[in-house]
Amino acid sequence: MNASDLTLLAYSKLGLISPRAWDVEAFESYTKYAEKAYTGKLTKGDLNRGWKEGLAMMKGAFPKKWDEYERSKGLMTSSEAVPWEKVTFTKGTTDGDFYSLTFDIDGTPCELECDDLQLSNPEYVIRKMQFRAIKLIDCPYMGSASSKKNWIPGAVFMWLKSDRMNHAVRENLLDAVKESILDYAMRPLDFEAIVRPWDQIKDPIREGGFIYMPSPGLSTHVHKMTGREISRKLISTALSQLGAEEKRKGFNRKRFFSILYDKVSLENSETGIGEDIGADKAGAVRANKGWDGKFDDVRPEERGADASADGLAIEGAKGKVKDTDDTLSSVAPPKTEGAHEPFEVPF
Repeated sequence: MNASDLTLLAYSKLGLISPRAWDVEAFESYTKYAEKAYTGKLTKGDLNRGWKEGLAMMKGAFPKKWDEYERSKGLMTSSEAVPWEKVTFTKGTTDGDFYSLTFDIDGTPCELECDDLQLSNPEYVIRKMQFRAIKLIDCPYMGSASSKKNWIPGAVFMWLKSDRMNHAVRENLLDAVKESILDYAMRPLDFEAIVRPWDQIKDPIREGGFIYMPSPGLSTHVHKMTGREISRKLISTALSQLGAEEKRKGFNRKRFFSILYDKVSLENSETGIGEDIGADKAGAVRANKGWDGKFDDVRPEERGADASADGLAIEGAKGKVKDTDDTLSSVAPPKTEGAHEPFEVPF
């Protein structure tokens, strides 16, 4: 796919969706497909350029649809846009992964459902608000990069810290994640039995009295065991409560999480997870094979090796904004008494 293909892609998506939804549903469908199909380096400018050219093609080919699109915007101009002061957060619910938010936009109720990545993006949120309320919104966090940097502390955190936001309890899910981590840790490779142990990212490694769990392999196992996508923040919280610590290993300083082997054995004996297999059964046999003894021909990247890749997320309402690789953490669940302080995972 090249630049001209982006224009054709935008044109095709516009043709499939009602003109009233072009600015939201059609644009989202276009960007998602383009990011998957585009083989070169895709920039935001490329996406916007392809979108505008697709709109221009639609305007020339289907003037009636274009008129409907124009009418769907109403008679408002930028001077008639709703000021940001009249956009009021009324209530919301979050489980740390997804958000259901309700706003009052100059007297018009507006419901918005999104995940933490979408909530981190002011363009997405404002576009959704305008589509739901059929009103233009004059948002101070749009436009320049410096304005967008204030979106999280100036808007999102204000909503999340509000007493109108209900943070759902996720103890059952947290327990399931902890059990998945312990199950993963009970199947380590023997450090002495494999070559360049810190270069592999699929299996945990036992060295001395510690088990070191590679971040990609751990994430993949947790997702598989729980049967759902688990937020990175929830995995971090579970690791903290188990007493795990982040370590950098090998020449490439890959991220591992260390935990005492005795603690894993004790925790698993109390929860009934797995079996204390010991390093003699777990060693080189699993260096190139699955736990069932069969050769594992699934490449690490196909098993979610990039599950811990850098991305955007929302940190807790009372937390601080981290400006590392443009990464923000998810909403942190309540601390457990006696647990380690949750550490920030720089995904």
